[in-house]
Amino acid sequence: MNDPVVSVFALGPTPTNSYVELDEVDITTNGCGLYSQASDSHIVIKNLTINAGGYGVGTNANNGPDINVSMDIINSEINALDASGACGVLFNLNGTLNIEDSKVYGTQQGVFGRLGNINIKNSEISYTYYDNDQQNGADWGSGNLAPSAALLLGNQSSSVGYQAPTVANLENVSFVKVEENSNVETLADGETVVDETSDNKYYLFAHGYSEENDVTITMDETTATNLGDEYLYKGFVSVTTPSETYFSH
Repeated sequence: MNDPVVSVFALGPTPTNSYVELDEVDITTNGCGLYSQASDSHIVIKNLTINAGGYGVGTNANNGPDINVSMDIINSEINALDASGACGVLFNLNGTLNIEDSKVYGTQQGVFGRLGNINIKNSEISYTYYDNDQQNGADWGSGNLAPSAALLLGNQSSSVGYQAPTVANLENVSFVKVEENSNVETLADGETVVDETSDNKYYLFAHGYSEENDVTITMDETTATNLGDEYLYKGFVSVTTPSETYFSH
């Protein structure tokens, strides 16, 4: 899908230095639940349920990567339900995304951390596999025009707006592949169906574009166990678990 043009809550590009906190709010929309491109903004989402047609929560890199958005998602459930391929949480700025005690689902990606600091703790990330050219090696486009995975990290594009490292810290994170052709309305009500097939389908897909703009992932043993062998690392990626350190490229 392309960047959504309608959001329930939208920040930016002005005012800068914004602070927004949403607590105990239910959002249902055909567009995006919350969308930010405001420089030096801090967004706190607590105890929310978002069912969105576009991104559940998203950022915009049109003004370059260094606008420093900080986003905290705590004890919330976010579902991006567009059948044409949506992302639960899209974070494509050189800031910090914190997800804790939450569930995030997207029909193409659960969480897409294209750059910046991505911290996920005690949370479940799920997706429905969505095949596209990017899944098979094509350069990534704007928005979430990129491979399908529960958690997608890094970048495969020469676009200036995406040139920065991605650093992810994962603690007690679980992953779910939701059955293709499942009823997203049922899913939004809490039912989860696991797709056991795994050809070209990954819980975690990471691509480091260059040595300077690489992907660094640190995960605890629980996350590593939950991940199993459902991952693909390409380009400049390093992964550290309590039992091993892996370097690609």
